Amino acid sequence: MSDTSNSQEILAAGLQSANTPNTRAVLKNPDLFAFLLANFNNTIKLASGKPADMVIGIANKTLATGKLAGKASGSQGLVVGVTAAQILVVSAGLVSVAGKGPGGAMVAVGAAFAKKTSLALSLAGNDDKKAKCIAAMADLAAAGLTTAMVVPAAGTGIGAILLAGSVAQLILSGYQAHQACAAK
Repeated sequence: MSDTSNSQEILAAGLQSANTPNTRAVLKNPDLFAFLLANFNNTIKLASGKPADMVIGIANKTLATGKLAGKASGSQGLVVGVTAAQILVVSAGLVSVAGKGPGGAMVAVGAAFAKKTSLALSLAGNDDKKAKCIAAMADLAAAGLTTAMVVPAAGTGIGAILLAGSVAQLILSGYQAHQACAAK
């Protein structure tokens, strides 16, 4: 079971045990629960004391607030922009896998890919070509950022694997961006 699903269960149980009108309201509203869960998970990241986790945690907390504000105000542009930024942050978080063993790196990369896919699909929910294009361009930028950050570690075994994977992702992201934005 992943850390996210564990924290989701812990948070839901905590809200249920409090059983106040506010906690019941949060449990019934998926947007509020997602916001609270993002803040809960990123507070845990901040508590790790690792600089990369702290930066990612602060960025994710800020983006979660922006996304909730966009949904509450009906601003699709804000939601799209924040979701695109979240895709970038998920990719940037992959830098931390360099210190993990091959198994840990594979799990982290797989989780990041699943998260990026979920975010991109949320943008394209109405099959909006513009949303798909923004998601594809954000993913392309994220792949470029990941590749640039992995290059210094390319001399290590895991670094070479990550570099090969990030270059492959960059090529795939470029093709997907072309299909989403330019192809008819």
